[in-house]
Amino acid sequence: MLGGLLWCLLSWAIPELVFEKTMIRGLHSGGSGRLPLWVEAWEMSLQNFPWGMGAQSWLTHTTLTSNYLAARTLGHPHNMYLMWAAEYGWALISLVAVLICVTVKRLISLRRLMGSGMQGAASLVVAYTASCVAGLAHAGVSAVFLVPATMSVALLVLAIFWALSLPMVTTDSDSKIISGEVKRWVRPSMLLAPFVFIFGILWIQEVWRYHEAMTEDLRVYVESQNAPLLPRFWLHGFFPRPIPGEVGPGFAK
Repeated sequence: MLGGLLWCLLSWAIPELVFEKTMIRGLHSGGSGRLPLWVEAWEMSLQNFPWGMGAQSWLTHTTLTSNYLAARTLGHPHNMYLMWAAEYGWALISLVAVLICVTVKRLISLRRLMGSGMQGAASLVVAYTASCVAGLAHAGVSAVFLVPATMSVALLVLAIFWALSLPMVTTDSDSKIISGEVKRWVRPSMLLAPFVFIFGILWIQEVWRYHEAMTEDLRVYVESQNAPLLPRFWLHGFFPRPIPGEVGPGFAK
């Protein structure tokens, strides 16, 4: 019930107050129209296997499947992992899979170390894990990681989650083992810390540039025939700006 009330507030009431025209999509039993987008992204991922077709190629590549030509595209294939595979290749997805496996291994080890006196720490790890899993699963079929706000917040959230999955000292017998593990990783961590910090700053800078580009795209969207605005992020931004007399591959046909 609370979820339904929040949906009405955030998806209908607030947009009605903020925007002059809003439109709520009705429920339907048909397909979502995403299958042609997924098939197109799959075919793209196989063109230069396993390296992908390059950044932003979803917007600039020559269409590979006939159904995609007839699809009403919304700027991306609504699948974060397929889009990464299409643009950056299955090699990147393999690295993501390795990170997931390492995280699972660390969480299993952490579970064994948590005693009966660490319910608070255990609850924190469980809550954070459930939140991250839910977010990544949802992003897999909606690509919400393409939004500048999500890209900024997720950088912090996933970093905290990675830190929480580290082994915790529980007893004296465990402390000696873990102390040795910590000492072994201290020096490499100190060497990597400046690079990680610089990478984070560059990441935020690029996300901000992306946000500014989306703001410009929003103006183009409002002035085009795609209005009225829907309470969803993917109906504006992340599409090629129109050239007089031409239609880019990211526009609705």
